[in-house]
Amino acid sequence: MIRRTAKILAWTTAGTVAAAAAAGGLFAWRLAQGPIALDPLTPYVERALSDPQGRYRVDVGRLVLSWVDEEESDGLTRLDLRAIDVHAVNAEGDELAAVPELGVGFSVRALFLGKLSPTRLDLVRPRLQVVRRADGSLDFDVRSLPSPGEPDKEEPEGGPDFAGEIVSTLLQPPDIGRPLGLLRRLSIMGADLTVTNRMLGLSWHASRADIVLTRDGTEIVGGAQLLLDLDGRTAAVEASGRHRMADSATALSTRFEGLQPAALAKIGPMLAPLSAVTVPIGGRIDATLDSRFEPVRFAFDLHGAAGEVSLPALRPDPYRVERARLRGSLDVPGRRAELERLDLAFDGMALAGRGDLREQGGQRGGSLELGLTAGGRTASLALDGTQIQGKGVSVAARLDGLVPAALTGLAPALAPLAGAQLPLSGAATVELDADW
Repeated sequence: MIRRTAKILAWTTAGTVAAAAAAGGLFAWRLAQGPIALDPLTPYVERALSDPQGRYRVDVGRLVLSWVDEEESDGLTRLDLRAIDVHAVNAEGDELAAVPELGVGFSVRALFLGKLSPTRLDLVRPRLQVVRRADGSLDFDVRSLPSPGEPDKEEPEGGPDFAGEIVSTLLQPPDIGRPLGLLRRLSIMGADLTVTNRMLGLSWHASRADIVLTRDGTEIVGGAQLLLDLDGRTAAVEASGRHRMADSATALSTRFEGLQPAALAKIGPMLAPLSAVTVPIGGRIDATLDSRFEPVRFAFDLHGAAGEVSLPALRPDPYRVERARLRGSLDVPGRRAELERLDLAFDGMALAGRGDLREQGGQRGGSLELGLTAGGRTASLALDGTQIQGKGVSVAARLDGLVPAALTGLAPALAPLAGAQLPLSGAATVELDADW
């Protein structure tokens, strides 16, 4: 009897497993043929994404279940619930935001509590605009790219900032009581990105931006890959960051290679002098931002390859740069700037240096050490200056081993120095009054 029961159970179990495997295989085969429509579930997803207070609602054109390809899932294939043609509108029906495709993941724990709470949003191919207004505040706008010949839709005046509220939600600890309060991951894939800084008069565009933000209870970790559009050229930039919720401080790091400074000149008037520099540069820039996302500290380590710098005011021919290295930092609250390393090789010469600028208690000071190697000889120059508010400036200089003839190639105006072959050394002090 026991043996017969065991056989029945075994056959039943085997049959159930086989049926489940067949059903799973059939389900996977069906997904491989294309997305499965889940339109009956659309109202539940719309309700989960909309504001409970009715300030805005989310309309979904279609809801499908599909496999996410490897590129969009960071190398991992997963089962994905995707909303197609998504629009957020206010109470009057004006569009606040739109995205062609939106991947959504939900909290299993919240499901057991009878609530549909998104934990992951994947925005696919949106047009994203970030604006820093003149008062320092930030504005975010997410739209679908317009079809050819279709005019851009204007953002309605007033009403909730849908994209801004998503960012604001990420900046706070998870809270099931808030709209999208359990959101832990926001990814933006294949976006057309425009950033405008009205405080500085700068604006730049990325033809493709892939951005991932992940939140836990204490911080947000982010990463981005951008393809910048710079005066008809493209430049790849990678960025990573970490935002601490406790003190609202943000640490950012940016890495790039082969960036032409001249291509940055059209981003804004303050960068116009870079049009003279056609030296491909690369390196890293680290920044610390305050709670208003304004920089308080900078650190940079840049290097340049062969190129040219045009300074017609000094000489008609451009300076031929062989290599360049620049490393330093800026501390805004501490009122200190430091040049840790300068290494520049150009026109058969080599220039090395370091220096700093500082301000404390109404007193400004600075120092600079330069070494110039030309014609097999090296000369050094050291400067140390102090400015006291209302009293004037004091500058001390020390020169060692400078042959004036070595400077003749820097500018036509220095040509008369060609016969000065005697090395110069010495020290000097200059005192200037407050009206200097």
